Amino acid sequence: MANRNLCFVSMLLPLIWGGTFLMVKIGIQGFSPINLAILRFLIAGVAFLPLFVSRRVVYRPIQKCDMLHAVVLLGALLSGQLLLNFVMESAPTSLAGLVVQTAPLLTAIASVLLGFEPFTPKVAVGSGVAFFGVAIVLGGDLVTKANAQFSSFTVVLLFMVPVAIAVYTVAGKVMFMKYGPANFSGQLLIAAALLSSLATPFRPSLLSEIHSAPIQAWIGVLGLALLANVVALILWSVALKHMSRSQVASLMHLVPMVAVVLGWALLGEHVTLVTLAGGVSIMAGLVLINRAPAELHEKRVLS
Repeated sequence: MANRNLCFVSMLLPLIWGGTFLMVKIGIQGFSPINLAILRFLIAGVAFLPLFVSRRVVYRPIQKCDMLHAVVLLGALLSGQLLLNFVMESAPTSLAGLVVQTAPLLTAIASVLLGFEPFTPKVAVGSGVAFFGVAIVLGGDLVTKANAQFSSFTVVLLFMVPVAIAVYTVAGKVMFMKYGPANFSGQLLIAAALLSSLATPFRPSLLSEIHSAPIQAWIGVLGLALLANVVALILWSVALKHMSRSQVASLMHLVPMVAVVLGWALLGEHVTLVTLAGGVSIMAGLVLINRAPAELHEKRVLS
């Protein structure tokens, strides 16, 4: 894949992810966390079907020997997005964003333990520097929210989100390389849509929420389904096919900065020098991680 295309993917993914927290916040104004997840997967699955029918994406069925692997990835996809919906009901966006940024570190550690990638000094230092930058960016807001009361259940859910992301990142690379990123991602989304349709009869509140939800909530649902699910999932899969797991996961360090910029541009939030300093630290960490030799990572995967 051309470096220019990879650069485009690397820029677009954090932009979509940075808006995901905002879209979830908007979506839960009209839908419960479970109903929001059902709707976004139903819409995403239906939106992906024409790509298979028109053969723009070549369908390659998952082999029986890989079915368990696919089920694990489907579970990680469903649980991660459903958990985020519940978390965003009560937890501050800044706190959720900071905790989710532990996913790259979990990804790197899991990849090393499973023998997929070497945990090089550049990856270690880069992850640490980038995570320190995230802490700087979000630190001020975390201090103001320090006395907020959260249930232990919410805290547990909050820390399970990056675990689900790390599982999807680590376990997904082999499948994306074997079946193709768009093909495999599409099958996951359609499977998620089918499961969501089976859950619909057990959610009598869904119909009433569909009729009463404000237009802003529907904008959030459509943004999550089409951008966060279809577009971002394909781009994420493409990136995993051509980059190392740690490099792809490191793109998440840009998410808080994207959220800050969106807040400044759309909500008029003030950007401080501390925020800018954190952004410099994030970028420095990303440079270190992405300069790690990709060949070393891929040898472990292909061997």
